[in-house]
Order: sequence, then structure tokens, then C-alpha cells
Amino acid sequence: MTQADLAAALGKTQGWVSKMERGHIELDRVGLLNLLASELHVHPTT
Repeated sequence: MTQADLAAALGKTQGWVSKMERGHIELDRVGLLNLLASELHVHPTT
């Protein structure tokens, strides 16, 4: 999955996804973590 595809699925920008991947954005909302895990087809606690 590209950053652009993930960004579109999350309603975010590609730049936001890039920053998140590099650890510049902390994911502190359970809903966002669950949505991200769902889009990546992984369990949120793994």
C-alpha cells in the first residue's frame, strides 16, 4: 500500500502518513489506531 493510498483511506495527507511512519506524529487516539490497523489488515495490539 502506498502512502497516498493509506492517506486517502484514513482521510489524511500523504505528508501526514510520511511523518507518522518516521515517528514525528504520535498516534494517541484509539479510534485512529484501530482505523490504521484495519486498513493495514493487522490487529491493533501486534
